[in-house]
Amino acid sequence: MKRLYKLGTLAQDTVVGLKTIFKLGLQDKYNTLEQPQDTDYQVDAEKKFYITRIHCTGDAANTLVQLLYGDDAVSNSDNPPANHKFISPHYKCCTADVCYCHDIFFEVPAGKYPAIHVTIGNAIVEVQGLEI
Repeated sequence: MKRLYKLGTLAQDTVVGLKTIFKLGLQDKYNTLEQPQDTDYQVDAEKKFYITRIHCTGDAANTLVQLLYGDDAVSNSDNPPANHKFISPHYKCCTADVCYCHDIFFEVPAGKYPAIHVTIGNAIVEVQGLEI
């Protein structure tokens, strides 16, 4: 009997490649997502990372979170990573201190660093997906 592991819009029969990456994003700053904590996550050079779910909790009403990726890691930076590309719309955390979950599907190419940009407040962001 095979088990099915599902994260948002993707599923597979093993846990290999399933990833959860996260970061506390400060208002108007760019931050690379981490796994494990304090270790910037970079997609393996021979794989792609498919983001399938985002959880975000803002500390203010109407906090906005946007996903992007770039060529280098950034931490609480006023500037985005080099050669950045935004890959999502803004996700709104309408009520402060409530976790919002969105099933999504975005691809991060090999060798890139997934990151977030937060506007209107600060947010704890957790992204789940599959590196294959």
